[in-house]
Order: sequence, then structure tokens, then C-alpha cells
Amino acid sequence: MLSLYFYPVSTQVDTDDMYVVVYRADDGQTLRSYRWMDWHEAWNLHTIDLLEFAGQRIRLQIGAYNDGSGATAVYVDDVELWVRLAP
Repeated sequence: MLSLYFYPVSTQVDTDDMYVVVYRADDGQTLRSYRWMDWHEAWNLHTIDLLEFAGQRIRLQIGAYNDGSGATAVYVDDVELWVRLAP
């Protein structure tokens, strides 16, 4: 499970969003992309269930997409990755 808090700041609400991309660690192939945005200017909690990648080595990329219209920034804090080890 991946969880993070984000705080969006924008001059206008448009098609900008947050994203997390899951890559296979060995060859960098994109396995899944998650996109979302909540424009409430406060600390928002977002979680992603990564169970489908259990047993695989993955790499995560967290970022924000700006379409070039207006100004958008997103602060990210308290990122946690919960991993359960096999017995």
C-alpha cells in the first residue's frame, strides 16, 4: 500500500493532476499509471493499493503534471510504502 499527503496550489483549476507511475525495476517497463487531483487547498490523503505487484520488484515515480496553462504546484509529504514480507 502506498500512501501520501499532498497539498495542491493553483491559480486556476484545469487539467493538471498528480500521478504515480509504477515501473518494473528490472527493465523500466511501465506497469500502471495512476492520475488524480483534489483541488481542495489543504493536506489531502491519497492511497493506492499495490497488491497486484506483490512479489515483483518495482520502482515508483511520484509527480505532478502541468499542462502549461496557469501555475500549479503540489507539495507532497509523509509518503509511506507498506510492504508485507512473506513468512
